[in-house]
Parts: sequence; structure tokens; C-alpha cells
Amino acid sequence: RYDGLANREHQVKIDEQTRFNIASMGKMFTAVAILQLREAGKIDLHQTVSTYVPDFPQTYIRDSVTLHQLLTHSSGLPLWFSQEFDAQPKFTYATLKDYLPLYENLTIDRSKQGSYGYSNVGFITLGYIVEEVTGKSFDSHLKETIFEPLGMDETGLYALTEIIPHVATGYVRP
Repeated sequence: RYDGLANREHQVKIDEQTRFNIASMGKMFTAVAILQLREAGKIDLHQTVSTYVPDFPQTYIRDSVTLHQLLTHSSGLPLWFSQEFDAQPKFTYATLKDYLPLYENLTIDRSKQGSYGYSNVGFITLGYIVEEVTGKSFDSHLKETIFEPLGMDETGLYALTEIIPHVATGYVRP
């Protein structure tokens, strides 16, 4: 149901200044960033995570999963993290590095590697690889290489702890 409100609790209407969290649409920008790095010769999609993050905490991902598999949702990684993630306030994850402890206990179905299986975990991993390769925060890299060149001045990633004017509250349909 669409009610035209940016925030239901405070009855704030959506207007031309309203900003939205792009959520999973961010995967498109992650893919662009990865492919730009490939085009620049900084990464090889057929290398494993270990090539770019030698100390990645989850051994199986580090040594067996390629960037191509992450990019094509064929890594065998789950959609999301465990109940451990759900139990924490989301502001706990202010940076991509904050997700790394969750990988240590991640349940992976290795039999699904090579088959399509949508994975948020895989794209968080790709974002972290972008940070490691560029030496910049994922947000800064996207801003410099994608958003600013395209004139997307109001687009970006923001921490849940930030107060951003005109940001709509995200709701999930029951």
C-alpha cells in the first residue's frame, strides 16, 4: 500500500527533496565499481577473495570463492547472515569491516557453489574488496568514480547513525 509518506509515525509526506535508501539497488553500483577496477587492471574476476583480502576471516570464502562467483550470485553464500546479525541493532554495522566478525560463524552450503543463489553477503564482500583494493571507503569510492561523474549529487551510502535531512524511513510490507 502506497500512502505517500516518507515517515508514517510523524506523517511526513514525500516531496521533491525526499531521499531514499537504495537498498539492494546498490548492488548495481557495486558491480560497476568492481568492473571498473577490472577494466583498470586492478583486479581479476577469476581470482579468489584471498588475492585481495589475504586475511579474510572465513577460510572457505577466502580460498575458494572467486570475484566472478560473488558478482554473479553463484558463490554458494547465503542470502543473509545468521540470527546473530538480526539480533544486533543495525547501527552496529557502520562500516563494511564491522560485518567481518559475522563471517566467522557463517553457514555456507558448498554444494550450491556454481548455482545461482541471490546473496547480500556476497555483495558486502565485494564492497569490502573495493575498499581493500582502492584504500578508500566504499562510499567515497562510489562517490568519486560513479555518483559525482554522473551528477548524482544526492545519491550515496550513509551510516544508520547519521542524521540525513529528508531521508524517507524504509518500511517492509507485512
